Amino acid sequence: MKNVVFWTGIKNMKPNMVEKYGGYEWMDISKKSWEYWCKKNDCIFYHYENPSEEDLIEFRVTWQRWFDVYDELERNNIDYNKIFVVDACSIVKWDCPNFFDLCDNRVTAWLDKDNWGWIYQSVIGYKQFFKEFGYELSDRNMVNNYINAGAVIINKNHKEFFKSLKEFYYENKDRLVSLQDKEVVKGTDQTPFNYWLQIKNVEVNTSLPFGYNLTHMHRKEMFSHNWQDGDDKTPFFIKEGNKESLHKTYNKAIDFALENEIDNLVLVHDDVILENFSEERLEQQLEKFDVVGCAGTTEVKLEKPALWHLMGGGFGSGNLFGAVAHGDTDEKHMTAFGPYPKRVVLLDGVFLAIKRKVFEKIRFDESCPSKWHFYDLDYSMQCHKAGFKLGVGDILVTHNSPGLTSFTDEFNKGQEWFLNKWKSK
Repeated sequence: MKNVVFWTGIKNMKPNMVEKYGGYEWMDISKKSWEYWCKKNDCIFYHYENPSEEDLIEFRVTWQRWFDVYDELERNNIDYNKIFVVDACSIVKWDCPNFFDLCDNRVTAWLDKDNWGWIYQSVIGYKQFFKEFGYELSDRNMVNNYINAGAVIINKNHKEFFKSLKEFYYENKDRLVSLQDKEVVKGTDQTPFNYWLQIKNVEVNTSLPFGYNLTHMHRKEMFSHNWQDGDDKTPFFIKEGNKESLHKTYNKAIDFALENEIDNLVLVHDDVILENFSEERLEQQLEKFDVVGCAGTTEVKLEKPALWHLMGGGFGSGNLFGAVAHGDTDEKHMTAFGPYPKRVVLLDGVFLAIKRKVFEKIRFDESCPSKWHFYDLDYSMQCHKAGFKLGVGDILVTHNSPGLTSFTDEFNKGQEWFLNKWKSK
């Protein structure tokens, strides 16, 4: 008996729906993330793709998932324990802990606090409908206990609840469709689902940290940054959510690639736009080099300041190669170091593509005291010393960052570590 991720991945291929959702490439990305997570945590990934009702207007996918979930698993002889019913618009982080371990036998979900106005209007919009059946619930209780229906963990104990929800929907389908599409127009199943949970006195566990279900991140200002940090514009959700160094994070990516038999690994900053990237272009560059970057140097003099272009002799030295644009989608400028492709000994870490034969042997050195610096220079030195070919390839990126603007204590500590490590070799 295993836990199941019941992934709602139904693609409505009608032209107007394809256009509405911008195609479905995002859904394929979501699927891959959940497949990996399930394999890692010994869970069953179940792709829900064939709803029992063909009419997706009167029977929206969001409704049908609740009606079909148990039948689907039992029809396929899946011996399930807990079931995580999750939307296809979700992406799970590869190192997300196994949240099933945090659940008991109650329904487990996350309170929805993204848009109080929308939630209140939706609750009020359905209030009279449920009142007609003799169900009169407190508006305050409804809003305060309102959960997000896109990520809900259930089990066999709740089978009768969902059976009653299905019966209620079929008996009142026309009225519910009218409410959701013409009268209230606030979502589909979510508010009636919340009403039914409270009507049936279903106890819901909402104690799991909200970090397991981050939605509408812009409403929480998680893309904003601390203006008091000067030039550091790192968003809150990255700076506060990930305390690990790039060395450690990139090693996790290497572990992921090794476990999944991936041939080539691309490591790129989160504030980078890939301008001319394609798998075909990448493979062409990796035919020439074992590690590919956008900029680098053919010479290295280990000295302060330990910046790759300065240790390479600086502009005009003839040792620098590649190009990187800086700016955003509205305005950008190009920093041209020199012609490429070119074999080098040091690469800038804004973009690194690495062959499997390299990352099977070379890892990032997590002993570096600087979390965000020298991971690239040290990795380059390791690869060069091991005899691998490093090169600047035909990969153009735009970096939405000015780069290093001051020598912080963290940078200085990393600089001492890097120079001491490699001057002794």
